[in-house]
Amino acid sequence: MRNQRGWLMAAALLVLPVAAEAQTYGQIKWQGVGNAFPATYRRSNNSTISVYAGQAYRASFKFTSSFPWMPPHGTTAFGPTVDIFCVDFLHTANTSSNGYNAYFTNLSTDALTRTRSADLTRYLKAAWLSSKMDQLAAFGLTTAERDSAADIHAAIWNIMANEPIAVKHGSTFSSFGMNTWIAAADNNYGSVNAADWTVVTDACVYNGGNGTAGQGHAAVDNCSQEFLTRNVVPEPATLILLGTGLIGTLGVGFLRRGTSA
Repeated sequence: MRNQRGWLMAAALLVLPVAAEAQTYGQIKWQGVGNAFPATYRRSNNSTISVYAGQAYRASFKFTSSFPWMPPHGTTAFGPTVDIFCVDFLHTANTSSNGYNAYFTNLSTDALTRTRSADLTRYLKAAWLSSKMDQLAAFGLTTAERDSAADIHAAIWNIMANEPIAVKHGSTFSSFGMNTWIAAADNNYGSVNAADWTVVTDACVYNGGNGTAGQGHAAVDNCSQEFLTRNVVPEPATLILLGTGLIGTLGVGFLRRGTSA
C-alpha cells in the first residue's frame, strides 16, 4: 500500500512545472533580419558600427526533445519560421542556407553551462527587454519608436557584454535611453517566466561540445551570434490532463494488481 501511495504521489507531481536540465542539441537555420533596421552604435573604444537592430530576426529550428517547454521546431526537417532576439553584440550572424549546430537551453533549467554567459539574471533581463522591443512592432515604429527600439537593443547588448555604450539618434550619440532601459530591466526581470524562453547558442563555441573553446569572445572564435527565442508553453489544463491521466493509469494498474492478489 505504501508503494502504491508513493507512485501516486510521484504521478501527481507531474502536473506541476518543475525546473530540470532542459537542454538539447539541434540545428538553427537563418531566415533573415525580419523587420530589424540599421542602427548605429558607439563602442567603448570610440569606434562606431552600424548593425540591424531594434526588432527580432527570423530563424527555423530542427531538433528532437522530450522537454515540454521548447520553441516551435521540426524533428526531421526545419520547422516553422520564428522570431529570434539577438543578445550577442560580439559576433555576427551565421546566414548559411544549410543551417548550423546549436544548443537549445531553456531558462527554467539549472544548467546554463552551454550558454555564452551562464548567468540566468542577465538572460532574464534580456528576455524582459526583448518582450518590450517586440511590443513596439505593433505600433508601426515611428521615428521615436525606432529610437526607443534601438535603445532597448543596446540595453540588451550592454547587459550581456558591456557593449555598446551609446546609440546614435539623428546626428548625435546618447546613452540616456539605453541606461533608462537597463534600469527598467534591473527592476522588472523578476516578472519574466523563465520557462517561456530558450537560449540558442552556436555549438562551435565549445569545439564540438567539449567546452574548451574561447567562450563568447569574438577575438578567439568565428561562431555565430547567440539568440533568445520564445517557447511553446503547454496550457495549464494540458498539464493537468497529463498528470491526471497518468494517475488514473497507475491507479487502474494498482487495482488490477490488488484484485489479482
